[in-house]
Amino acid sequence: MRARLQDSRWFTRGWTLQELIAPRNVSFYSADWKFIATKDELCPVLSSITGIDPPILNGTAELEDISIARRMSWASQRKTTRIEDRAYSLLGIFSVNLPLIYGEGRKAFRRLQEAMMNTTHDQSLFAWGRLVETPSDLIDEAQDLGHRPIPWKPMHLREKLLGLFATSPEDFAESRDIAPVDHGYAHHLNRCRPPTVVNGGALIDIVILKTLTGASYWDSPAVAQPTAVELAVLLCRIGSTGSDLVGLVLHSWGDNYRSRTPELVRVKYFVSHVRFKAWTRTRHFMPHRPFKLRNGDILVRRWKSKFICVGVERPVTRSGPAWRHKWQDRVLRLEEDAVGDEEMLFFFETNQDRGVTLTLLRDGRVRSPLGPLLMGISPYMTSGSMVDDGIEEPNVVPIHGGSFRRPAFHRVMSKPEDVWELEIVGLPKIWARVERMQLDSGGEVDVLDFFMMDLL
Repeated sequence: MRARLQDSRWFTRGWTLQELIAPRNVSFYSADWKFIATKDELCPVLSSITGIDPPILNGTAELEDISIARRMSWASQRKTTRIEDRAYSLLGIFSVNLPLIYGEGRKAFRRLQEAMMNTTHDQSLFAWGRLVETPSDLIDEAQDLGHRPIPWKPMHLREKLLGLFATSPEDFAESRDIAPVDHGYAHHLNRCRPPTVVNGGALIDIVILKTLTGASYWDSPAVAQPTAVELAVLLCRIGSTGSDLVGLVLHSWGDNYRSRTPELVRVKYFVSHVRFKAWTRTRHFMPHRPFKLRNGDILVRRWKSKFICVGVERPVTRSGPAWRHKWQDRVLRLEEDAVGDEEMLFFFETNQDRGVTLTLLRDGRVRSPLGPLLMGISPYMTSGSMVDDGIEEPNVVPIHGGSFRRPAFHRVMSKPEDVWELEIVGLPKIWARVERMQLDSGGEVDVLDFFMMDLL
């Protein structure tokens, strides 16, 4: 019977899912109206064809007892004539009411998920994608420090950076065995601050288990860059028992947004209520929007310092600071109306009353070709309290005399690829490399690797 029924198109259509589940009594007939059997009689066969649990088919269990991810998996292989009906045919399955707006396309499925998010604490709603044991695009310490190159990946081989919501039920094809954790913290979290839709994305409190080092890619110019990625844990598990939780890989980008990959990471970890609460952070999920570099930008590929930056000074133009931090502080951009030699100063405190200043300077009058980049370092001593707001200059005095515009030790990075090493007793050890690269659209950018190590 299964072999004869499984090829029926009736089991592949979207609307027939609720036609099969909702009625208590269903009778099946052949195309020539010959009686085959009832739903109860065919229950094991129907379950094996559709993936729907037998207790749901025979009416001995409620749909609310089944996780959202599992219910979505029932619809993952079903099709509808209209795109919107992939969402509308599931309204009864999830007890959601939505106005039907034909013509909105895939937005209908997004609206369905938003409505469900507001009515449940079941985070398996977000457990869609491909199950993996380890996140891809992770790099080791040698690649992070530049001792070994990060392998280049063309765009079609990279993990897509997406928002919190799935694009269609197909994304839940591997989510059948995912269920919410029977844990009081899930209810507490949803009552404390339920997820909300903000600026086209979703703002949600989520458990951050750890930070890993991955790779991100720029296509113009072609640069592979180390980046910090977060492993977040959903309040759901793989299987009905055990501690195999479901992890999401989060990439951070401009203005503190996060995007997730399609990967569902198996996390073998038991997290207690106390740890859940301590590790919960607010994250704003948005689909990734690529940032385009322009002529004169400095792309900070690597920036590693043993000391904390306690202040920044930037000259001011008519539109504000001459240098602006962009894209999670990975890009330094000189404003168009900046004129003359424009510098940017970074202040690092090395002990209680002393520190060093890193100077970046380039002639703002020369835009094509770009003028060389000057990098310098000057020791300073404090003459009052430090201002730690990341904007204003700390109250410091250069030890070498003069000004920070003329650093005590510097190098003009003038070659297409130039390296500067500085080892002076009493100062941090400095290693920096600047590589000038061409943009596809015309113009140039400087790609910077900067390392500030311990005091010599």
